[in-house]
Amino acid sequence: MIYEINYKIIFSFKIISIYLILFILFILSSCSTTQLAVDVIKKAQKEIEKPIVDGKDLGPGGVYKIGKPYIIKGVRYVPKLDLNYDKTGIASWYGKDFHGKRTANGEIYNMNALTAAHKTLPMPTYVQVINLDNGRSIVVRVNDRGPFVNNRIIDMSKRGAQLLGFQKQGLAKVRVKVIGDTSESFISKKPNTTKEEKDQVIAAPIKVVTSKPINEKSNSLKDNKNTPIIALEPIESADIYIQFGSFILYNNANKLSAKLTPFGETKITSIIHNEKEFFRVRMGPIKNIELADMKLEEVIQNGFIKAKIIID
Repeated sequence: MIYEINYKIIFSFKIISIYLILFILFILSSCSTTQLAVDVIKKAQKEIEKPIVDGKDLGPGGVYKIGKPYIIKGVRYVPKLDLNYDKTGIASWYGKDFHGKRTANGEIYNMNALTAAHKTLPMPTYVQVINLDNGRSIVVRVNDRGPFVNNRIIDMSKRGAQLLGFQKQGLAKVRVKVIGDTSESFISKKPNTTKEEKDQVIAAPIKVVTSKPINEKSNSLKDNKNTPIIALEPIESADIYIQFGSFILYNNANKLSAKLTPFGETKITSIIHNEKEFFRVRMGPIKNIELADMKLEEVIQNGFIKAKIIID
């Protein structure tokens, strides 16, 4: 039985070898055939490097991706499709250290494009980002994961930070909203930032918006001859707080507030969410982001690991 099996294996290898030799001879029989094979290989490589989804190019290596839950620095993040995402928080930006490298969905990061990193939204997803300090508003495409520092909610590209007016200071209070139809099919069909979106900043459709060109003497954009038109949102109140917890029972909120006494004054405020009352323990308002970061680091080091920066 053993000899019979070995014979069959040897015979199979001979057959395969014959077919392989005939195939090679066929390929080499004419230049046109050889060129055709090369073209097919190049086309296959191109499709691998630049996948096509529903007839649309997602960029160099980009794919539609939600992703599985993951843990960074002890914090668990659960990526998901959120049709009603609309949050305020702190934005940062990242640039040349990541320029030309792969993003979380496989694209090549371009710090001069209107893109951003987010911890949980599908990639790519279009979001509107509003600088709450100056009212500037732009639309960017989420194609990366992050940021993972001090509860930042979005990491903008260098160009996005320039347009929003916070490149020099590095941080800004922002509002981030998913725009358009955020179904999976929409996201995969509209992967690339269009020229119109690059040249124009779109304001929220629910408010009356006035638009004007950026002052030509603007420091951040003065060297750009094709200065885009920035749409302005009405500036909203945006105070900075550190929130330590939210409780259904007031007594639990009061106990936590007492423990925080050595670190500064806290306030307990109530809010109705889904027809239930919650009691929030907060510190603030805090003057600026830098002070909030310092205080947050202090309380986390002293065991209050669930503390986070809130813009309200």
